[in-house]
Amino acid sequence: PDTPKTDKIKAGAKKITVKWSSVTGAKNYVVYRATKKNGKYTKIGTTSSCSFTDKKAAKGKTYYYKVAAVAV
Repeated sequence: PDTPKTDKIKAGAKKITVKWSSVTGAKNYVVYRATKKNGKYTKIGTTSSCSFTDKKAAKGKTYYYKVAAVAV
């Protein structure tokens, strides 16, 4: 499947919600996070929906996210 397009990122008190467009044929999405745009991305979760809430985000810190679609 294609790489999903991130539509929206919303920051809360100690969480960040990332939303993206669905990808045809995708059964799950793997979410990755980094602290630098070109830094090392680490897997932080998997979901079958088109959104993911990062509950371990620190307030005031900048994060970068990538999402990969998985057809299983």
